[in-house]
Amino acid sequence: MNINLVTSFIIGGTLLLMLARMNISVGQSATEVAISGNKQMLKSDIQEVVSYDFPKIGYDFSNSIINPIVSADSTSITFKSNLDNSPDSTVETIVWEFTSNEVTSTPNPNDYVLIRSIDGVSQDIIAGVTKFKLNYYDDLGDEVPLSIPLSAADISSIRQIEVVLELQSAEAISTFGNADQNYIITIWSKRFTPRNLSANL
Repeated sequence: MNINLVTSFIIGGTLLLMLARMNISVGQSATEVAISGNKQMLKSDIQEVVSYDFPKIGYDFSNSIINPIVSADSTSITFKSNLDNSPDSTVETIVWEFTSNEVTSTPNPNDYVLIRSIDGVSQDIIAGVTKFKLNYYDDLGDEVPLSIPLSAADISSIRQIEVVLELQSAEAISTFGNADQNYIITIWSKRFTPRNLSANL
C-alpha cells in the first residue's frame, strides 16, 4: 500500500476529528451561554420581588406595626407590611419559604419550590431554585449572624436580613470527553436593612 496514501488518510481523519470536536465545543458553549442567560433573567425576576418585599418589612402607611416579624428561620420568614401602600393601613402577612417540595418538571434533582404568600394566597416560584437561605443580624454591619433557631428576643432584635439565592439549570451540561454532568449555577446575595424594624427606627 502506498505510504503516502495511508499518511494522507491519517492526517485527513485527524483533521476531521479535530473539526468535529471543535463543532461540539462551540455547540456546548452556545448552549451554556443560552442557559446562563435564561437563569440570569429568572434570578433577576426573583431578585426584583425580594428587593421589593424585604425593605418594606414593618412598613405601614401611617402607623407602626408591632412585632412585624412573626417568625424567622434559615429557609423561611413571615412578616407584616402594608405592602401595597394602601392609605387605609391594611396590613398584609407575607411569607417567603423555601420548601422541601421537589420540582418534578425538570430532570435536575436539586431544585425545589420557593413560595411567596400574601395573606394565605401562595405563588409557587419554580425557576430552578436550589438554595434560598436567610441570615439575620442584630447589629448593623455585623459579620456573625444570629444562631438558628431564633428566640423571641432574637427576632425582636433583628436589624438586618441577608438573602442568599442560588439557581441551577434544569438540564445538566456534559463536556466533551467528560462523563460528569454539571449544572450551570447562578448565585445572588444581598443584605437588607428594613428601616421600619423597631431597632432601626
